[in-house]
Amino acid sequence: MYPKLIDISHWQGEMDWDKFMQSDAEGCIIRAGSCNNNTGIPYTDYNYEQNMTGVEFATEIIGTYWYWRANHDPIKQADYYADLLKYKKWNLAPVADVESRGNVNQSTLQSRLKKFVDRLQVRTGYKPIIYSRASFWNPYVGNPSWASSYDFWAARYNGSLSGPWSDGRYKPVSWNDWTFWQYSADGNGLGRTYGASSRDVDLDRFNGTLEELRKYAGLDKPPVPVPPPSDKVCITEGVAHDMYLELKGVFEE
Repeated sequence: MYPKLIDISHWQGEMDWDKFMQSDAEGCIIRAGSCNNNTGIPYTDYNYEQNMTGVEFATEIIGTYWYWRANHDPIKQADYYADLLKYKKWNLAPVADVESRGNVNQSTLQSRLKKFVDRLQVRTGYKPIIYSRASFWNPYVGNPSWASSYDFWAARYNGSLSGPWSDGRYKPVSWNDWTFWQYSADGNGLGRTYGASSRDVDLDRFNGTLEELRKYAGLDKPPVPVPPPSDKVCITEGVAHDMYLELKGVFEE
């Protein structure tokens, strides 16, 4: 049985994380933001901060995604996204949500997407995951030579399948395998089950076992050991102040 995750944004409203923890979800992927389609100005998802605060206490497996726009500066988008990840708890690689064409041609889209993921990798130290669906990827992105080296998060809503294209349909040309699969979304009526305020919520599967998912998130590594106390004398601020007063008294006598 594939481990299950949910992905959320401001569309899910305020999350009830206690309810989430009672569900069968093993992790959560949170929308970080996007950029304005007209101006190109990046923005933070309205619920990003509260979602990132709440999820920290609800699950160990945490990811984020950015709704990428092909018609605007890829470096500016990557930098803004990377800055949002600073000082937050997350362990799944950042995700490029690729489903906006922006009326640019295929070669331009490919070039800008590569710049975006390259910059994001430099800024975060993680090789990004690409999210898309065959009906968008195949006609508008095509099959750039570099795409298959990225882990793929597939979108296809048919939970009865054993995989997003196990029936031989809707396979993206760049991948033969998938890492995550968004198999259910609008219309599932399961939002409240997973703690969302909305009626529906996006559901995802990981292509492996729970143990493999934890390893993928780096949770199989032993905790960083706490260094032993130093043998060197450490003078605290309070002790130093007391010493100062004592010496001050000696010199003033």
